[in-house]
Amino acid sequence: MPEPQCWQQHNPVHIICGSGSRKQLAKHLPVAGRVLLVTSEGTVRRGEAQALIQNCMGVEWTVQTITPNPDLDQLDDIHTKLHPQAWVAVVALGGGSVIDAAKTLALALQSPHSRPLQLWLREGKLDLPEPRPLVCLPTTAGTGAEVTPFATVWDGARHKKCSLGGLGLFPA
Repeated sequence: MPEPQCWQQHNPVHIICGSGSRKQLAKHLPVAGRVLLVTSEGTVRRGEAQALIQNCMGVEWTVQTITPNPDLDQLDDIHTKLHPQAWVAVVALGGGSVIDAAKTLALALQSPHSRPLQLWLREGKLDLPEPRPLVCLPTTAGTGAEVTPFATVWDGARHKKCSLGGLGLFPA
């Protein structure tokens, strides 16, 4: 029988799980400033977003809902709307699409460019900045986006899936 291959795993993501884990969110955010909450319309409708915000007093929240599998152009449009503001952190509350969108926006909001996803993913200009602090609160199981350094972005115009990656995309 062959000897098993040796492998290693380094994952800098701090995982908190169990009853009351969402109440610990405030410990992982800056004390003051503007925080972007990326989530789905259903999460807002069910009151989950508001319940999360109430656990973190002292920061100013902006809620941005996204659609499943958001398109590159949709995310660039959201970036254009949000970019003039200063953000201290990005929080994702949702499944894989929400987490990938939050990772992408955390990166894009650091860019001085007006349509950074267009530049990075269509034009191949890869001057990726370090993203703002990112906290992910998964509500589904399956994609693993909450523990990886990657984000998937759909490009509807080109009918293809694109990826962003880098150590800075590991959630805190």
